Amino acid sequence: MMKKIICLVLGLMMVLTVLTSCGNNEDAVDKITDEASRNTTTLNMWVITESDLVAEVSALLRNGWDADKLTEEQQAEFDTWSTEKKDALVQLDDIGEAINKLTKQKFKTMLNVVYVTADEYYEKLEKAFADHEVAIEEAKAAAKAEREALKNGETLAEETEAEEETEINEFGIPELKYPEAPGYQVDVFFVGSFEKYRQYADEGLMVTLDDKLENTAMQLSYYVNQIFLDAAVYNGATYAIPNNRPIGEYTYLCVKTSEMEQYGFNVSDFSAHSIYDSKFYEFINEVRVNEAATGVAPIYTNSADGKLPLELIHYWNYDVETSAGDCLLTPGEFSLFGSIYSNLTEGGLLTSQGDVLTCGNMLANEIFMKQYLARKLEYEADYVTTDAAVDAAACVVTGGWELREQYEEAGYQVLMMANPRAVNEEVYDAMYAVGAHTSDESRAMEIITYLNTNEEFRNLLQYGIENVNYTLSSVTREENGVDVEYYYAVETENNTYRMDINKTGNVFLAYPASEESVFEWEYGKRQNLDAAMYPTLGLHLDVVNYKLDFKSIRIVDAVSERVEPFLNSLTTAQQVIDFYDTKVGRNISDENMAALLLEITNNDMTYVEGGEVKTFTVEELVAALKCVKNRMMSESDESLQSPYALYYNWISMSGF
Repeated sequence: MMKKIICLVLGLMMVLTVLTSCGNNEDAVDKITDEASRNTTTLNMWVITESDLVAEVSALLRNGWDADKLTEEQQAEFDTWSTEKKDALVQLDDIGEAINKLTKQKFKTMLNVVYVTADEYYEKLEKAFADHEVAIEEAKAAAKAEREALKNGETLAEETEAEEETEINEFGIPELKYPEAPGYQVDVFFVGSFEKYRQYADEGLMVTLDDKLENTAMQLSYYVNQIFLDAAVYNGATYAIPNNRPIGEYTYLCVKTSEMEQYGFNVSDFSAHSIYDSKFYEFINEVRVNEAATGVAPIYTNSADGKLPLELIHYWNYDVETSAGDCLLTPGEFSLFGSIYSNLTEGGLLTSQGDVLTCGNMLANEIFMKQYLARKLEYEADYVTTDAAVDAAACVVTGGWELREQYEEAGYQVLMMANPRAVNEEVYDAMYAVGAHTSDESRAMEIITYLNTNEEFRNLLQYGIENVNYTLSSVTREENGVDVEYYYAVETENNTYRMDINKTGNVFLAYPASEESVFEWEYGKRQNLDAAMYPTLGLHLDVVNYKLDFKSIRIVDAVSERVEPFLNSLTTAQQVIDFYDTKVGRNISDENMAALLLEITNNDMTYVEGGEVKTFTVEELVAALKCVKNRMMSESDESLQSPYALYYNWISMSGF
């Protein structure tokens, strides 16, 4: 009731202002009508909610329910509901009004938020796309029939007069009128995976945003990390804006200053920022030799199992079974073929663009085998502790920006073994796009931009209304001698509105959801300044325009699955070194490598295709080993292409 009274007072004030300037009531109404925008717009925004109840009442509101104006039939049904469901309807209705108060005032845009649970989201979204296509075809058919009727001299029904752009509300005050948006209309919508992003772009279900970005690029780049904006480019065009959020995590190499000084080293000796570097190996052996006397352990790691990372290695592992006819990269899984890439440029600066990866047989890579793998096993056997209370000369720790402060305060020089790298899941799992059949592309882009740049709108969509759905609490921290207050959201007891903070826009514009996450937000902002793109971020192998050699990929994947346990069976550094020196060597031929692979995999010459077990010959294994590392594209349209050649083609087209 109070809300309506406030609206009435504000409306009367507007009318009185116009009356004063125009002289009479008729002129006042005319002036409001004249100033009304001729392109008031109504958009549908499709989002994922974490609440089944929110999705349920959202459907009711879209079907004509109004929490303030229930019909007799609706009231009768409403009275049978649980208190929680009643609250959900009222709260969601009020949240919708609050959102529209912002968007109408800012853009003259009415926004219908369509809430769907994750398990039904893509099914309903894609049905809406299909229904819209049907409506378009029906409209085309009707237009064609009308043209035919006119040709035949038929008299058509008179056109209805254009609707007024204003309407008189319940208080007798003229206000802007907004058009109805059909339920199947998709204007702004959430996209939650790289596969869906590619699919919708390929199917023409999203508009390209590059021309819109010409007007908003500067504003967005201030609020959204450039990595996200760069990664959104697919086949040369931008189809969605990723939600800004923390990127990746660090792997730090922290070396204790006092220990370096004791053994005659300084931080510049570790310019490679690697535990496998010869200079670090020399230093840590000095610590190991004197451990009994000094009580200082060589290496501490916060890895629960005491295992050390193999640093920056990209495995050319492919998934050709999950999506028929497609080839997905799974670089976190072991493959016989891989690439060691750098975290640093020659000048010691963090890389800011994708590294161009090589593709080599890892068993024949002397650095990988004798420096990385052998030293990793040596360290893990005699050098590593997971006891955080132990005094350690070096610490290999993975985590956020805050670890830097922690170890610097403890007397360590903090080096980055690996800076945060943006991977597909972080970028493409939370984006907003504009539907191909939106009623207004520019207005839809304004909403996406607003979601990434305006705190009030961002928090409304995430948490609802302050003091109804959430309250604000604060925590104070001293920074440079000044007390700084940080706020976070606390859900109210009767709140029914629940959303995933990663799926509703720029994470850093939303209030943190707990006291603990307040400083995670602040550290995350700093962390993103150090972030870089993973070398294959956004890579898709073009299997539409090129014929990929799927058989060779399947053979190498199958052999790789058997090579990994063999490598794991080498439990000492000396075993790894002996295997490399006596069995492999750096110049082993593909034919000899094939023979070695069959030897260490017990002559298992099978692979799986579509659930069926098939066999390969020695010749086919040799051909597969040659294929997967081939960088050159075949000029013949009928030739089978190497996956690495398709990668190299992509990286060249991307300007790297």
